[in-house]
Amino acid sequence: MQPPSNQTAEPPALKAARKTALALATEAVDAETATLKKLQLYLLPRMIYLDPIGLVAAATAAKNDLASRPGDSLMYPSMHV
Repeated sequence: MQPPSNQTAEPPALKAARKTALALATEAVDAETATLKKLQLYLLPRMIYLDPIGLVAAATAAKNDLASRPGDSLMYPSMHV
């Protein structure tokens, strides 16, 4: 991303801090993605054995949790129960 033409260039320390923050955020997202993939691989074959009432209750609780934290609900836009 280029700074606007009327602005001075970004200081090297800020650029390094931004790069470090991006690397940390990417690492955290990758870790969460790996955890979710493991959970999905565990649960998908077992879906037919799980109680559907419990699944609906868990999905509703997750929806309510996300609704109670407005900033986090943007992270999961495809979650509709």
